[in-house]
Amino acid sequence: MYRNHRYALLILFSLLLFTGCNDTQNEAGNPKFIRAKKLNERDKYPEAVEAFNEYLLINPRSVKTHMFLADLYYDHIDEPLNAIYHYRRVLILDPNSEEKDIIGKYLQNAETKYYKSLEERYADEGDIGVLEKELDLMKLKAAKYYRAAVKLNTMNKALKKQLEQKNIQMKSKEAELLALKSTKVVESVVRKQSLPSIKQTAQRTQKNVSRTPAVNKNTNVSAPHKTPTTYVIQPGDNLMLISKKVYGSTKHFKHIFQANKRVMPSLSRLKVGQRIVIPKLNK
Repeated sequence: MYRNHRYALLILFSLLLFTGCNDTQNEAGNPKFIRAKKLNERDKYPEAVEAFNEYLLINPRSVKTHMFLADLYYDHIDEPLNAIYHYRRVLILDPNSEEKDIIGKYLQNAETKYYKSLEERYADEGDIGVLEKELDLMKLKAAKYYRAAVKLNTMNKALKKQLEQKNIQMKSKEAELLALKSTKVVESVVRKQSLPSIKQTAQRTQKNVSRTPAVNKNTNVSAPHKTPTTYVIQPGDNLMLISKKVYGSTKHFKHIFQANKRVMPSLSRLKVGQRIVIPKLNK
C-alpha cells in the first residue's frame, strides 16, 4: 500500500506540471475519449482510467475527462488523492459551472476519505517527515520529466518548420519544372509545324523571284523593307512563317504572339482570314 501511495503521488504531480498546455478540444469526436467512455460503461474501470489519462495528454483542459477520472478514482479505484486533484481541476477549468456546489461537496468527501486513509496508514509510524521527503523527491523527478518534455516539444516544432520549408521549396521546383516542360513542348510543336511551311514559302519565293523582271545592274539603291502593321492569316501560315514574311526572319514569332494573345489562343492555333497586329521591333 505504501508503494502504491508513492506511485499515486508521482502521477499526481506529473499531471499538475503537464496540465494547461493545449486548448480545449472536442471530446465527442476523439476516438480516445470515446473508447474511454465505453470502457467505463462496461465497468472496466482500470482500463477506463488509463484511456482517460491518455486523452488528457492531448487535451489536458477537458473538464469532462477530469470529472470522469475524479468519479472513477473516488468510487471504483479507491485513490482519493487522485480524485481530489481532478475535482479541483474541474472547479478551476469551469469556475462558473452550475454544478459547482455539488462538485465542491464531492471534493470535500474525497479530502475526508484521503485524510482518514493517511491517518490509518501512518498511525503507528508517527513520522510525517518521511512522507514529506519522498514527496519532495517526486517533485524533483516530475520537474525533470517536464523539462525533458518541453525540450522534445521545442525540437518537434523546429523539425516541423524545416519540413514545411522543404515542402514549399519542392513545390516551387515542381512548378518551375512543369513550366519549363510546357514551354519546350510548345516550341517543339511550333517548330515541327513551321518547317514544312517554311520550305513551301521558300519555293514560292524562288518562283516569284524567277518571274520578277531583272533589276538594272547599274542601280545601286534598293527599296527599303517596310514592316506592315497588320497581317491577314493565310492557309498554311504559322507564326514562324508570318515572322519570316513580315520581318525577314523566323525568330520574331514570339513577339507576334505576345501582341495578339487576346485573340490568339496558342502559338500553334491560327484562324485563317483573321487579321492580327504586327508589332514594331525594338532596334
